[in-house]
Amino acid sequence: MPAQDFFTKFICNYVQDLQPTLVSRHSKSNVLSTKFFLTVLTYVFVRQGCVRRPLQQPCDVPSEIISHNNKFFTLLIKGKKSVISVDRLKPALWRSRIQYSSTPD
Repeated sequence: MPAQDFFTKFICNYVQDLQPTLVSRHSKSNVLSTKFFLTVLTYVFVRQGCVRRPLQQPCDVPSEIISHNNKFFTLLIKGKKSVISVDRLKPALWRSRIQYSSTPD
């Protein structure tokens, strides 16, 4: 029993000595806002709100933005117009393809 008493006292002292750690970026917003990107871009990803199979992507192919307001975006998805909330959208950022000429200058 003395080993259990020692262990219990050790754990109690250890828990009492625990202190919360400060978070360096607690409640600070990002410098580049996602909503800013959504107003500038022409394509976005739509997050799927269902249970995914293993290795299934969280978003489908990028969709073209037709119009938008503060809360809703009108997108062209598979040839149909769909109105989607801004909460389900993710910016589609990729490098534009560079066109090279076939003849050297």
